[in-house]
Amino acid sequence: MANTSLSVEKSVGDLGAVSGIILASIAFVMELTLLPLILAELQRDLSLSLGQLSWVFNTYAAAVALTVLTTGLIGDVVAKRLLFGAGVLLFVIGSVVSAASMDLETLIIGRLMQGIGGGLFSPLVPILLTQTFPNASGRILMIWGGLAGVVATLSPTFGDVLLTTFGWRAIFFTFGLVALLALVLFARGRIAAGQRRRAGLPDYRAFLSLRGVWLLLVFIFLTYGCFTYFLFYFPIHLEQKGFSTHSIAWVLTAVWASFTAFSFILRDRLEGKGVWFIMMLSPTLLAGGFLMGLLFIEMTTALCLGAIMVGAGLACCNSPSTHLVLKLTPPDLHAFVSSLDITFARCGGVVSVALLSGVGANYVAAFAVAIALLAIVVCRLSYAFAKDSAELS
Repeated sequence: MANTSLSVEKSVGDLGAVSGIILASIAFVMELTLLPLILAELQRDLSLSLGQLSWVFNTYAAAVALTVLTTGLIGDVVAKRLLFGAGVLLFVIGSVVSAASMDLETLIIGRLMQGIGGGLFSPLVPILLTQTFPNASGRILMIWGGLAGVVATLSPTFGDVLLTTFGWRAIFFTFGLVALLALVLFARGRIAAGQRRRAGLPDYRAFLSLRGVWLLLVFIFLTYGCFTYFLFYFPIHLEQKGFSTHSIAWVLTAVWASFTAFSFILRDRLEGKGVWFIMMLSPTLLAGGFLMGLLFIEMTTALCLGAIMVGAGLACCNSPSTHLVLKLTPPDLHAFVSSLDITFARCGGVVSVALLSGVGANYVAAFAVAIALLAIVVCRLSYAFAKDSAELS
């Protein structure tokens, strides 16, 4: 009887930890999906220029990019539980500061805190989940991925109601509330001790010679830069064209629903040479979606089709590129290269938004096409280097 009680208590503790980890990840996903929806109202309410609005958007992304890389370097040295908890707490505080902001400077401080917090805890999510349930790691990661996809799909509709009823500050308070609940659940739950790290530092010099992997990271930089700029540009562009918040929310829903559906379709197609073909489809779909939205913005069907193409383009890059980066890298460098993956993706978005904020539609179209062509070339070169250097063996 005592053993049964102990087992039940442990399972409840594990459930609390897992719920907290997944909820924190959901807060992270909600920031990505909901922020584009509030950009126009945020700009009006605080009287921001487009350049200032890009700082609000980019401060978070840049902080995530840099902090994720730091987490990759120190994540095996410090206690993951403490690092995760500190990151979620900082995300909560940053969300509250952002929600209470009355000027640009305070909002940027809040966004910076959010980004640092997100960068600390987000890379640890899959590690802690598999550590909590080592005998069912695949199942728990599938549950996590599925929930993240559902949240990404439903968030714009939920955000539209929240924004219309309570204003943009309620969105930031929601981020903070979800993250706070995650922190409470995580603190009350239990996670198993992870495997001891092998003594000594990984051989980072070996990573420098992996030209195929470096080119893959450039590919990630380019494709995520294109996708992130879509999230920044199109909600503002549609609002300027007279679209309602409700209509913009549906466009964003189409993006994330497409991403979730295509991610599910592609889940069993990540082995063999076919994965490289899938990745080369990514920039083509992203550029096609951009052009479709720009050329046929007055046609609802064409606009939604463009959004679906953008979501499919992200799906063709997201899991396939991460899968290949890990496959082509020695196991003792996986934590480091996973952090680089996220850092290159976020930096691509920061650079594209910083360089292109305020440009006209013609320049946006030229940017999308140029990035697509360059990304295809980089992907093909990455495959050639990986194959020639036996990185694919």
